[in-house]
Amino acid sequence: MANAQPSQAKSSFTDSPSQPVRREHFHSFILPKLELSLSLALRSYLPLSGRITWDTQVPKPSILLSPNDAVSVTIAETRRRFFSPFQLRIHTLIPELPFSDDSASAYSLQITLFPGQGFSIGVAAHHGVLDGKNVNYVLQSMGPLVQIRKHSLDLTPSLHRSLLNDLTGLDEEMLEIVRDKTKTRRSLRPEKSTKTSFSQRSC
Repeated sequence: MANAQPSQAKSSFTDSPSQPVRREHFHSFILPKLELSLSLALRSYLPLSGRITWDTQVPKPSILLSPNDAVSVTIAETRRRFFSPFQLRIHTLIPELPFSDDSASAYSLQITLFPGQGFSIGVAAHHGVLDGKNVNYVLQSMGPLVQIRKHSLDLTPSLHRSLLNDLTGLDEEMLEIVRDKTKTRRSLRPEKSTKTSFSQRSC
């Protein structure tokens, strides 16, 4: 997981020890459930559907959410072997996160099928919107929804800014770090490299 950087990536692998994931089963059963669970989970994480912007007239970035905004989801398939470090090209499992100096997508997701083996869920998120722990929260909130198809109150996050009381000026210090790394007063462009973490779980 990237630390203190504008963007980060994560990929979660899911295999089925009892039976391999067939292409037909994936598209007709697994994928619709994943899409539904993502849709339900995002009701509690609406800012992830928007874009992070940095207007020249304001000192801090902000999240802009429009009615037609949505999280980009890429459906992919690969012939490479599941969990083979020599054949698996990790970067191909992570989605693109469109960005410019003053605007960037907050969150994107890629579901990659390994026919007859399993599938992975790759996430790209802008660190100006959420950190690694919250990336995990979003993925974890999707899991129970796949099974129960309803939202649990225990998973509902609180995103109200009134809960944050920065008495030490930490937010300004973090902005200065970003400015120093990007060599400019304001930029939402991610650095060239990101670290990636992996987790494995069973269907």
